[in-house]
Amino acid sequence: MTTQPSRQRGVSLIEALVAMAVMGVGMLGVLGLQASLRGNADVSKQRSEAVRIAQETIETARAFSVLGAAPGASAYDAITSAGPTTVTPVGANSTYSVQTIVTTLPGVGQENTVPPYKQIVVNVSWLDRSNETQTVRLATTISATAPEVTAALGTPGDAAPVQRPAGRHFAIPQLAVNLGNGTSSFTPPGAASGVSWTFNNSSGFITQLCVSAACTDFPGRLVSGFVNFATATSAPTPANAENPLSPVLTNASFDAVAVRVITTEPAAGTVTCFRQAPSGGLYLSYFCAVPITAVQPFYWSGRVELVLPVGL
Repeated sequence: MTTQPSRQRGVSLIEALVAMAVMGVGMLGVLGLQASLRGNADVSKQRSEAVRIAQETIETARAFSVLGAAPGASAYDAITSAGPTTVTPVGANSTYSVQTIVTTLPGVGQENTVPPYKQIVVNVSWLDRSNETQTVRLATTISATAPEVTAALGTPGDAAPVQRPAGRHFAIPQLAVNLGNGTSSFTPPGAASGVSWTFNNSSGFITQLCVSAACTDFPGRLVSGFVNFATATSAPTPANAENPLSPVLTNASFDAVAVRVITTEPAAGTVTCFRQAPSGGLYLSYFCAVPITAVQPFYWSGRVELVLPVGL
């Protein structure tokens, strides 16, 4: 009897080859993933080292002990641009290039409006395993503040958050005389002889208005401040308007200057203020005893007006 050859011969070999091909592709994918993970881990390690170098550079700049240059001391004035310099940390697998860029502020013309400080930018760059440039950049601002001032942050307060000068309410003028009975007497500058106001040391409220030792009850608050002048013949420049430096008006012109408070609560009215110009000064000071409501909450509302001579 003759035996016919099987048509299935060789099929198992083809299946094995296909399986090996699929396995090979899978193994290549796994190898690629491992290589990618290793590369990313390597870059992450290098980036962490670069951040450490940048932070160390910034903290070294912050650790100044004096403002001006001094022998043997780290100075604020010595914080300047530097680099690029090469740094190779111990145990690292890369070499880093460090560049520090320092910008000193304020700029020209801003000295009177912008506090002094320095902007610092630290760039740290290196080549990874793929020979591609990686960069880390950190920036900060360092104020030109004397280091010893920071010691005040650790000094405990000796009283309430709002200090009470001379043990009295902060609204009471420092020139007021403490009467020793919980009140203080204040003679407003520019007032006639014998005029005084009595303050409650605890609340800072005005409780009495006195003329020649005759006092009347008066629930009120002190409104005071300063007025500067810009009296050029033409409109003041923006700088002069912001910081007027003209002398105080004198003689008849000064007599025509008045400060008053127009109240709407607790009642509509006008309060004439006392004012005084210091000899040779650049400002006029004013003091107003403004009435307040007799019951809580104690308040007043209105506006302060400056009355100037005609034509000024």
